[in-house]
Amino acid sequence: MSVPIIETKNLTYNYLLSSNFKNTAIKNINVKIYPEDIVAIIGCTGSGKSSFIQHLNGLLKPSYGKVFFNGEDIWSNNFNIKNLRFKVGVVFQYPEHQLFEDTISKDIAFGPKNMGLCKEEIRKRVEVAANFVGLNKKILNESPFDVSGGEKRKAAIAGIIAMDPDVIVLDEPTTGLDPLSRDMLLFDIFNYHKKRRNTVIFTSHNMEEVAQIANKVLVLHHGNAIMFGKTIDIFSKANKLTEIGLSIPEITNVIMELKSIGYKSLPDCVLTVNEATKSILNLFNLLNLKQ
Repeated sequence: MSVPIIETKNLTYNYLLSSNFKNTAIKNINVKIYPEDIVAIIGCTGSGKSSFIQHLNGLLKPSYGKVFFNGEDIWSNNFNIKNLRFKVGVVFQYPEHQLFEDTISKDIAFGPKNMGLCKEEIRKRVEVAANFVGLNKKILNESPFDVSGGEKRKAAIAGIIAMDPDVIVLDEPTTGLDPLSRDMLLFDIFNYHKKRRNTVIFTSHNMEEVAQIANKVLVLHHGNAIMFGKTIDIFSKANKLTEIGLSIPEITNVIMELKSIGYKSLPDCVLTVNEATKSILNLFNLLNLKQ
């Protein structure tokens, strides 16, 4: 098996170490994420999702435990943290936290410029990244603080895409987007992943979008990693998820309800409407044959 592109061993992070109000945000998290994975991180507010992802490119340093990139400890003395941030790009939940230039174009160009790329390559990357997220060329010369919340988020994502990282980490990427823009962004992220064959890690409260694009899910609860595995395996544990305040995709719940009232030949877990449609049609065909 290939070396994990991201691995954490006993990853623990404590806030306010020097006070009487020490809080453990995440504790003893052990996960292996491989190249070409799309991993969704789910959990209720305060579960440690944002704290976890900020360790993946060294924005936070563990209180205990280790983070590895391609098998190398990112906090070892000979590891280059600056270069890591070009390879593992993080998009914050609030785009205002990473937008600071006087135009959107300059913000998107910031990463490639710091990579030492030539002007022509930077220009190309800005154009490709802006097109990827659906930013209109007309607003590229506007201030990122004069555009809508959705456009700010697209600009922040474009700034990471422009660096062409091996790992893209997105904290609630569809927050603030209307349903159509959300679906388009998810579609673009999935297609970019297929084309680039990179790793995508994202946090989300929306179980439908998790089911739509993730192949693995990490479940955090009070800072603990209580489940990690294939998406279909995680959502098949509906009772355990609801116990900690999470839900499952509506279509998954519909199929489970149908199985509970007697339609046992339906799959144990279905994640999308297309899968459900095929399963129900197969069931009807089977019932018709028996009549």
